[in-house]
Amino acid sequence: MATRSSSISSSSDKIPTLAALSTKKFYESPEKATDSFRVKHLDLCSTFAQSILDRKAHLLSQNLLEGSYCIFTTGSDGRLEKLSDRESPVELVVYSSDNLHKEVISKLQELVKDRKDFFQVIESKNKNSKLCETLEKIIPTRGLHSRFLTGNKSEYESYLKELISQIKNMSIKDYATFKKDFVRFSISSLNKYNSNKLIDAVDLKNGLIFFDGKNFRKKATKYSHLRSIQYKLDKVICDHIRGKLSEKESFEFLTKMPANINDLIDFLSANKLLDKISVAEKETLKKAYNLSLMYLHIAQNLYVAMNTPIEIKLDESQSKELQDNFDATYKILQKIQ
Repeated sequence: MATRSSSISSSSDKIPTLAALSTKKFYESPEKATDSFRVKHLDLCSTFAQSILDRKAHLLSQNLLEGSYCIFTTGSDGRLEKLSDRESPVELVVYSSDNLHKEVISKLQELVKDRKDFFQVIESKNKNSKLCETLEKIIPTRGLHSRFLTGNKSEYESYLKELISQIKNMSIKDYATFKKDFVRFSISSLNKYNSNKLIDAVDLKNGLIFFDGKNFRKKATKYSHLRSIQYKLDKVICDHIRGKLSEKESFEFLTKMPANINDLIDFLSANKLLDKISVAEKETLKKAYNLSLMYLHIAQNLYVAMNTPIEIKLDESQSKELQDNFDATYKILQKIQ
């Protein structure tokens, strides 16, 4: 595995940064670095993400007023699947059963202003908000992987219960829109990468992975592969909630769900929600997810260290491994209802 990019950046012409030295070391022996990274990757993710969130929670609790509201995060932080808060900043959502006082939002915005480790757009929700919508898109799944940071825990429980209620009562039309815009779209994109009709983030034929933090379409394996698995499992969860479960049972189910995708696959299997695929296929899906997550994290951290768009060239065996994982994922996801 090699790279094509400009020279490693540093804080001065003579003294390289620690990130630059780490990057140089990685490129001197990428295969060795990757092999050791694979072994501890998920543990590293969980430990790193939790330590980041613990510090963020402490910062928020020390600087914000007490009140009837909670602050939580979602996405890769919620799943504890992150290895960079510079390229992938922490998203914050504020929820209150009642209308939130403007002073709280203003204080929070001031606290995160110009900080690269926080996403600058803060979501504010209440009981009357459309909790299944974000940026005018119907996506009920963001809250499924939320993680409490600080504030009133009773308010966070109220948020989860209201989210469940809105998922259960979502119209057939709106639910179909979610499935079309996110679930089917991500799987269709995966298939296009398989057939080399899309090559902007991953070029499977030539063994290339691209990452550019300023280009939404060049995010390595994030949208080309990982999203297809995430959204398909989210649909399984939403189908289960919209099915025979009561709101109380749905709340218990949701609060017992593990964070990362590997454990989630096991959890859904234990609840008989992935019976259409074999045990071997479940293991294949987990390994495929882990591989793409690893490449995403490598690309993200190289981008942060080098401050330039990244192009990673895989060797023949690595390229075939990634191709096989993309192909297997598409076939397995087709079997999941």
